[in-house]
Amino acid sequence: MLEKFVLKMDGGDVRINVIKLKGGWKEHYRIRMGNLRIIVRPDFINKVIEVKRIGAGGDVYK
Repeated sequence: MLEKFVLKMDGGDVRINVIKLKGGWKEHYRIRMGNLRIIVRPDFINKVIEVKRIGAGGDVYK
């Protein structure tokens, strides 16, 4: 799934449910996989993706 995220951020035509978050999650992205949500923070300069949280639905944001 993270490979698809990287391709999407690089402008590729990839089918992945991802949105940029706002508020307290500024600079983070949400990847949706069925009922799971994965919160990631990419560092484009160092080419690193930090996985912050993995959880079900809205629980991951708490």
